[in-house]
Amino acid sequence: CQRFDFKRVPLQAIIDRLAYIAGQEGVTVEPAALELIARQGTGAMRDAISLLDQLTSYGDEITLAQVQGK
Repeated sequence: CQRFDFKRVPLQAIIDRLAYIAGQEGVTVEPAALELIARQGTGAMRDAISLLDQLTSYGDEITLAQVQGK
């Protein structure tokens, strides 16, 4: 039996990774939008990346208003 103590990923680490992924994919994302996506991921990198992926359906530019659903 092994024990694994998992912890939530820090917010800034998620933001940095999302910015990296967006840059690699040629997607422009507003800094405030990146932060909101990261917050919605609630410490789970996979969830935050999934949200970013879903938001790319808007095109190559993601704004805070799009993330907020306005």
